Amino acid sequence: MFAPVAIAAVRPETHEMCLVRLELGGTPFAAAYTTPGQYVIARTRGSEGRFAFASAPSARDGVDILVKHGGTVADALCTAAPGAKVEISRPGGKGFPIAQANGHGVILCAAGSGVGPIRAVVQVLLARRADYGPITLFHGQRGHGDFAFASEHAAWEHGGIRVIKVHSRP
Repeated sequence: MFAPVAIAAVRPETHEMCLVRLELGGTPFAAAYTTPGQYVIARTRGSEGRFAFASAPSARDGVDILVKHGGTVADALCTAAPGAKVEISRPGGKGFPIAQANGHGVILCAAGSGVGPIRAVVQVLLARRADYGPITLFHGQRGHGDFAFASEHAAWEHGGIRVIKVHSRP
């Protein structure tokens, strides 16, 4: 089952990725996103693509997906104007077992566009920071300008999450 949702905003995140904000409110799927790591299938122009949520489930003004350019659906999303519609599936997947980390330290690892769902985890951990021990994110990318969410790293660090950037092509 698919439902149409509006695209609230699209912004470049890196030269290869954009951040797309979807308005889930008012859809039958709004309450189905409960755990970071869940995803949706977006359908447009006769093609489908799978995208993990890149914002915490608690975000009520919309949810983000990080989209890497390339492919029919990805390119359509990255070039969409605010107000454009895209069909999405009900959120799927079990998500990350964040509850099991309660009271423990957490090590997060992400590379490339895989940092999208990790951003959702980071937002949840920051909202309940006192519930966890030390938190470290190893964030890998090719070069300095390829780090999605680089503008948020300082706030993550300030909130108690150590961010270690790893370059494969320094």
